[in-house]
Amino acid sequence: MAYELLKRELKYSGRIFEFSIDQVLFQSGATVELEVIHHRGGAAVVALTDDNQVVLVKQYRHPMGEYVLELPAGKIDLGHTAEQTAINELAQEAGFKAKSLKLLTTSYPAPGYSGERLYIYLAEGLEIVERHPDFDEEIEVIYLPFKKACEMIFTGEIRDAKTIIGLLTTLHLQISVK
Repeated sequence: MAYELLKRELKYSGRIFEFSIDQVLFQSGATVELEVIHHRGGAAVVALTDDNQVVLVKQYRHPMGEYVLELPAGKIDLGHTAEQTAINELAQEAGFKAKSLKLLTTSYPAPGYSGERLYIYLAEGLEIVERHPDFDEEIEVIYLPFKKACEMIFTGEIRDAKTIIGLLTTLHLQISVK
């Protein structure tokens, strides 16, 4: 017996996500009500310059009540792919176009209550393009030596999950290749 969705009651629909109460039949035979956030997903980019600097963005994140240092990233809009989103966000937030874009990993930011998938890319061969952040984005572009950015994970200066995943995955690849 597989898990079966018996009923879905949509409670909220907004521009970023929807929220529902799902009634699910578990394999054990138990029926459980689960709170679920439905999100189209997002894409983030580890952008490395030719001199091994990582391009990060610093922006105020209201739910956290603080400025957060993170990878350029954004939600996948209807009709767009994760790769298109990564390309767009890199240009929009950081002002770069990449000659090379490679999918590093896909992560589930909060699988206990959200169906969001986050696609994390590595961008190399960067060329400067015009930045055009969204009207509600106040973004500062930050360049850090890649090694320093990785160290900042362990000092608690970088706490954003997608950024931690992206940087450590890139670090692993660099160590494995060399």
